[in-house]
Amino acid sequence: MLKYLAQTAVGGDDPSGIGIPNLDEGDVVTILERAGVWMFWVFLIVAVIMVLISAFRYLAASGKEEGIRTATHSLIYAVSAMAVALLAWSFTALIANLLGA
Repeated sequence: MLKYLAQTAVGGDDPSGIGIPNLDEGDVVTILERAGVWMFWVFLIVAVIMVLISAFRYLAASGKEEGIRTATHSLIYAVSAMAVALLAWSFTALIANLLGA
């Protein structure tokens, strides 16, 4: 499965005939960039869903302290997911700079 993903990620030829393409630094950067973009969108979608859930919890709490605390915690988790999404987005640029690509 990993061999297939590596081949489709870079679209390279397989000169070895064993299912593994020759990967250079540019291909590794391409794979990391695509993984970072996927992670960004997954975490961003999860964060938006969590914000909506915490908003519903605030509305449903109706002044109860425990409900407000639960909504606050889920909102904190949503902000954390957004921070991880931004880190995933910037991670690829950091690796590209380290590899000099």
